[in-house]
Amino acid sequence: ITISVEDRADPTKTVVDGSGVTAPIVNEPTMFVVRPCNKEGKPFKSSIDKFDITVKDSDGINVPVRVEPKSDGSYEVHYTPVKTGPQTIQITHNNEYVKELSSNVIGYSDPKFVVVE
Repeated sequence: ITISVEDRADPTKTVVDGSGVTAPIVNEPTMFVVRPCNKEGKPFKSSIDKFDITVKDSDGINVPVRVEPKSDGSYEVHYTPVKTGPQTIQITHNNEYVKELSSNVIGYSDPKFVVVE
């Protein structure tokens, strides 16, 4: 009998980046990427790892997210901020806390309504 033993991602080495973390704009679809890494900090792909991602607005209300697993083992997280102000992004890996990030959702000025004097 041959048994394949698969390693797991190291939650402390997971990388999170993208405009959905650094510069989200209210009512504009945005995204960020979660890149699992192994204990050496190298990108890692696993069929057994599970990431749970929540985004909460400044009132603590969940913002709907869509998580897309990619072929390289990363996850694209898509969402649309619904209000300005601070928001919290929380990421867990196999029920283990990975990261909690804060970002500030900025307002958006529609050029149709900007008055230039």
